[in-house]
Amino acid sequence: MNSQDTTAGDLTWVADRFVEDTAGVRAAVVLSADGLVLAKGGKISDTQAGRTAAVASGVFALAAGFARQVDLDAYEQSILRFAAGHLVITSMAKGAALAVVTEPDARLGVVASEMAGFAHRVGENFDLTPRKPMGATC
Repeated sequence: MNSQDTTAGDLTWVADRFVEDTAGVRAAVVLSADGLVLAKGGKISDTQAGRTAAVASGVFALAAGFARQVDLDAYEQSILRFAAGHLVITSMAKGAALAVVTEPDARLGVVASEMAGFAHRVGENFDLTPRKPMGATC
């Protein structure tokens, strides 16, 4: 599969499959570098997916900026812990990210490992290039 013949439906199918196959994961959102939802998987509404992407994009930007300031190299992953679960954010190709909502008892090491594999596979097979505004020439 190459990036020219993939669709949002392909990416949604992959995200759904990730949720189904990874224990403790409730939902997954693939987001672009500019914070918009590229695909979602699991039981998450469009509104929730959009909010998840916005939060993940903000965390990603803050962490990546901090990493540059203190010479920590490239941003890889963040985990936000809540009483009823976690939000795990993993960097993907071209600045995109995968945000996953887990159950409170999810095995985060397993989830993080699966997310890294997902990010690698998807980054190789899908075009996650940031979008340009309509009419942009650069």
